[in-house]
Amino acid sequence: MLEINYLHNYLEPLPEAVLMAIEQQMSIRHLKDGELLYQCGQQAEYIYLIKQGKIKLGNYISPNKEKEKKGKSKEWISGFLFAGDCFGEVDIFSEAETLTHAIAVGDTSVAQISRVDFQRLCEQNPEINEQISINLCLQIRLLTIMTENILALNLYQRIAHIIHHVATLQNKAGVADRFGTPFDFAQGKKDLLIELSQNDISKMLGVTRQSVSKQLKRLEQEGIIQMHYGKIRIKNTHLLSSIYDNVIGQERIHALQHKRS
Repeated sequence: MLEINYLHNYLEPLPEAVLMAIEQQMSIRHLKDGELLYQCGQQAEYIYLIKQGKIKLGNYISPNKEKEKKGKSKEWISGFLFAGDCFGEVDIFSEAETLTHAIAVGDTSVAQISRVDFQRLCEQNPEINEQISINLCLQIRLLTIMTENILALNLYQRIAHIIHHVATLQNKAGVADRFGTPFDFAQGKKDLLIELSQNDISKMLGVTRQSVSKQLKRLEQEGIIQMHYGKIRIKNTHLLSSIYDNVIGQERIHALQHKRS
């Protein structure tokens, strides 16, 4: 599986002086487990950098108005962000309302900088806009491949892909260069425990927990993972990635990035 370095932290490659200027304009928010950072549909006001903890992005979908009135909306999780990740720039630069809610998972600290302050710093430091442009291009390409995954992969392969993707985000230490390298968990970590529940996977893929449970049991029987309460232990990362790597074209992002390097 390909890990794209700085995909979620586009600020890190900036010069030290620029980073210090940004940090001086930031304030810190401390959130408890389940506390809302912002909700879907509100005017975007800040760009965020997670200092500690985890943020869940998602939304609530109602099949019909009647179920919505009864409070039976279905949660959809678009993803998780971890310490070091930046987010909020899309809503800020598009001058649009937020598309998801952002909720703390566990005790979380987030640094935030206002739209006005960030745009002023962008005018003073053009390299910020350049770095964001690179980041957004990579995210667009990644979203294209993720869309293809939905069409090309069956549920068993999609679940393997989700597990491996979350594991990559939680284990960033193996990333080597700026524009991405093939990620190899076998270097020092052959047995990796990640925080990901059956319920999380079902909400990320939009399928029932029963369907997810069936495929997770299959992965467990094959000796690839071991299930724990709210967690998954990956026993063989190479077998896990091989389930979907031969179907989808991760190498296209890899080629693009090394062409730039």
